[in-house]
Amino acid sequence: MITISVKTNVDQFERSLNAFVRDQVPFATAQAINPLGQYMQQAAVESMWTTFRNPSPSTLRSVCMLAAVPRSMRR
Repeated sequence: MITISVKTNVDQFERSLNAFVRDQVPFATAQAINPLGQYMQQAAVESMWTTFRNPSPSTLRSVCMLAAVPRSMRR
């Protein structure tokens, strides 16, 4: 006679997956948002060159971006 036994640790797997998501999703979100913010900042400065006749350096530096960090991505 052959006996087959199947045991699962779905609860433990779910807990570890939740911990992974809790740690990695904010990091991945910050990594994705920062390049987009830098691109938008550069686009805004380039737009100032075409919109204003002779923008001063302080006007061009007025657009700033606060980089996202994983801690700021958590709720």
